[in-house]
Amino acid sequence: MMIANRVFVLLAILYALVSFDFESPALVSVCISVLRENTSLASGVDGSNTHSIIEFLDNDKFIKPVTSENLYRYIRLLNELDVFLVSQSDAKESSARIGVKAGYLKDPDSLPGLAHYLEHLLFINTEKYPELDGFGKFVTLHNGYTNAYTSDTETVYEFNTDSSSFEEALSMFSEFFKSPLFDNTYTEKELMAIENEFNFRKNFQFIRSIHVVLEKSDATSLFRRFFIGNIETLRTIPESQGINVRDEVIGLFNREYSSNRMVLVLASSHTLDELTSFAIQYFSDIPNKRLPVHSIYQPIQDGNLNPYRKMIKQLVLIDSLDKFTTMKLVFPMKRYMAKHLSQYRSFYLEKFISSTRPGSLSNHLLFSKLIFDSYARIDDNNLGFTNLEIVFTLTGVGERNIPNILISLFSVFKFMSVKKLPKEVYDERKRISDYNFRYGDSVSSVKESEHIISNFLEYGCKPEEVLYFDSYLSEFDPEIHQEIISQLVPENLIVFLEHFELESLIQSTDITKFNYFCNSTSVNEIENVDYNRSDQGFESIIDSIIAKDDIQTERFIKVKYVAKPLSPCFLSLLNNADHNMASERYGITLPRLNPYLSTDFSNNLKCVDEEKVPTRLPAAIRKFLSGGCGGPSDHRTENPEAYGKYFYYPTKSINTPKSCLQIAFIFPLDLVSNGFSEFPTNTGLDVLAGPHEYKPTHIQPVRVHGPHRGDCLQCPTVHEELFQHGYLDGLCL
Repeated sequence: MMIANRVFVLLAILYALVSFDFESPALVSVCISVLRENTSLASGVDGSNTHSIIEFLDNDKFIKPVTSENLYRYIRLLNELDVFLVSQSDAKESSARIGVKAGYLKDPDSLPGLAHYLEHLLFINTEKYPELDGFGKFVTLHNGYTNAYTSDTETVYEFNTDSSSFEEALSMFSEFFKSPLFDNTYTEKELMAIENEFNFRKNFQFIRSIHVVLEKSDATSLFRRFFIGNIETLRTIPESQGINVRDEVIGLFNREYSSNRMVLVLASSHTLDELTSFAIQYFSDIPNKRLPVHSIYQPIQDGNLNPYRKMIKQLVLIDSLDKFTTMKLVFPMKRYMAKHLSQYRSFYLEKFISSTRPGSLSNHLLFSKLIFDSYARIDDNNLGFTNLEIVFTLTGVGERNIPNILISLFSVFKFMSVKKLPKEVYDERKRISDYNFRYGDSVSSVKESEHIISNFLEYGCKPEEVLYFDSYLSEFDPEIHQEIISQLVPENLIVFLEHFELESLIQSTDITKFNYFCNSTSVNEIENVDYNRSDQGFESIIDSIIAKDDIQTERFIKVKYVAKPLSPCFLSLLNNADHNMASERYGITLPRLNPYLSTDFSNNLKCVDEEKVPTRLPAAIRKFLSGGCGGPSDHRTENPEAYGKYFYYPTKSINTPKSCLQIAFIFPLDLVSNGFSEFPTNTGLDVLAGPHEYKPTHIQPVRVHGPHRGDCLQCPTVHEELFQHGYLDGLCL
């Protein structure tokens, strides 16, 4: 509620009563009582700080997990600073985070990386605490650490420390947003830190690839900005142009940092009232410049400009440091779709493509030894564009069958457009998401503060929904999903292929394969392919031979890449992919409901804390069947002792309520038999459950971790290539 508004209304009523000689002492008394109640509530302590708070939301108003014992409060200070408070009585440490809704998109055109440089320089010293790096030394002395990061639209500063030193640390921390000195002594040191960070990031393939994307994207878009910065952009070039970079940093801070753009999260063992006092005392005097605040739902750049459109119908080969070949498929959406975030827009992709359930494309590709793994996502960029991405990590066989993988994918797209996903399947996923939120593992207040600041900064949700927002799914809207599916067409496709030692790859290409499919008249050649004998790599999907002069070098990271148009003949072939091929050739089916998904967790919460170590399966089964953890009394099973060599491993990685109810998901007791394969107890198996598709055979999929990957070879069907390559996870199905 808006405290200021209510107080104003009550004062107005009192004024009217007095002015018009309205004789009703009882009514006047009620008004004064309500006024006193609101002002003391807003203060959070004793009413003495009422003037500093304009909005207040206490613990009982928050949507929060059933399993959480943390207490929450939201206040908005008079300077329009949003503050979230998290109190955890047994917290071992305290943390503070401030998020500023200003990131590297605020960089001047002439100084790429300036916002990142500001992030580095802010923590040097302040007018009140002039010691160089005094804050960092203090936090380290009290068993803590500091950190910060800069993204496109936000910059986040944070620290952790002992609770006993938290208030003093807050006093120092708050001064960075009121009176930073940007001491000249440290400017060179922090510039070298940015240069080192730049050189370090060059070793990440994601950074290498995104820099190629930036260079190939639409030149009129802000998306192309070099966001890290280095010595060249922050010293060499500015010096040649007579620019004082420190002055530019100060100017950026003065222009873009304001309390009404900030979100503060305090998490500690201190009480909510104590944290409220800290927030008011140390942060209420951060200057409010009343700057405009960006919302994810309002594009930063006008014109519905998707910078990826310049790359449509191209293959972009990128030199990779990883020995695995990755194929990323990008489909730029026609409009910005951030307002549909709660619709779980990648649901179709998850069920039909990236899920490992029987009946999905990934399941087929895994069994065909074409991929190691896959994922799909829909990404909204604050500039105002949305992309759909599907990523496959290819095996050696997969590299030689890229056209076949793409044909199978586009046949699944056709299947998705013809076979509508049942609403009940979406509703089940919606229900699971809600269960995960309400009954999932409780987390520390420090971890929760990261979640809060991320949700509030990125989504601008209501304060009371800040814990729940990214778990909430709205009602199924088939039109949104069909709009997305309708854009998964060859004419809207970009293929990125990250390959180790690009130049060697190009030198070894078969020139007879270029534009190969202009000699094909149908899909039959691919439909009946023998994957183990096929040898149709990337050459066959582009329209011309790659010459040495085609190799380009990206400006900043210096990564080599090649961009070539996709073959029109191959795109035509993709258009002719048929939905019947998806079901008949690749085994694609509609997903089914999970018959073992419980709807009542009321009796299970007491079991959560009991499951701390691996349990022999017979004991877990008996516990489940006893009814103490919600097990059905009529569940059919064989003698539990038959499974004495099997272990049930409670695991944090399972995205479901943590109780022995997992047994119903993982080992459907009416389907367990002596025939299912034995896994040695030293493999450390984690069982997948919840949102993963139920498989009606002897055992659910399992993921094997640890050094003994060869143990998984006892599975009935094994993707041996996964283990030969030392890949982290293998699926035994």
